[in-house]
Parts: sequence; structure tokens; C-alpha cells
Amino acid sequence: MLTGHKEVVDVLRDPDHFSSDRMGYLENELTPQEREEIVPIFKVLKYWVVFRDPPSHTVLRMLLNKLFTPTAIERYRPMVRKIVQKALDKVVYTGSVFYCHCATYAMAGNKICSRYGAYYSCAPGTSNQPMDK
Repeated sequence: MLTGHKEVVDVLRDPDHFSSDRMGYLENELTPQEREEIVPIFKVLKYWVVFRDPPSHTVLRMLLNKLFTPTAIERYRPMVRKIVQKALDKVVYTGSVFYCHCATYAMAGNKICSRYGAYYSCAPGTSNQPMDK
């Protein structure tokens, strides 16, 4: 267990001893049958920045940095506000907190899908329309 800032920084900067490649580790721990059952998940997650070690993580992070500046994040505020408001309205209307859980995925899913003209739907029976429109 890491208990201090220095220890955390040391671990994060030592990919030779501490890896972010959780998918590779998990894949080695599974039986061949278990691995085959979740192949689609591995095909997606192994390319996520958070599961990559340097140097590929560093290259990807440098490409993504400009998307997370304070100015860029501020542009998402209206979309996030609409998504959260819709989710909270559904919680009040249905009494189910599932919609709050759904909204956390909706923010990312909707933004990605809307860039490509696709529609995001969190669960069966939900509207098949972009949430930020």
C-alpha cells in the first residue's frame, strides 16, 4: 500500500516494475475458456490510454492533452448539464437510481456517438436520440 505522494509518483514513473497493462495481467490469470468469453472486451480495453505503459501511453496522452484544457472542458458544460438534468429528472420520475448510473456512461458515450452521427442509448426502453440535442 502506498501512503505518500512521493511513493505514488515513484510507482507511476517506474513502468519497468509497475505496469498499467491490467489487461495483459488479467489475460494471463484467466483460463483459455474464460479468455475466449471476454475477447471482445480485451479487443477494446487493451487500446485505452489508462491501460497503456510508456512510451505508447505518453504518445497518446500528448495527443489527447489539448482536449482536456480548462477551455476545452468548459465547452462541455452545457452538454453535461443537460445529461445530468435528464438523469435526475428520470430519478425523480421513476424513483430509480439506475438512471444516475446510466448518466455517467451517457456523458462519454453521447459525446463520442454524436461526433459520428450515431445515437446513444443506455438501456432498453430509453430514448434513442442524442441526449445533447
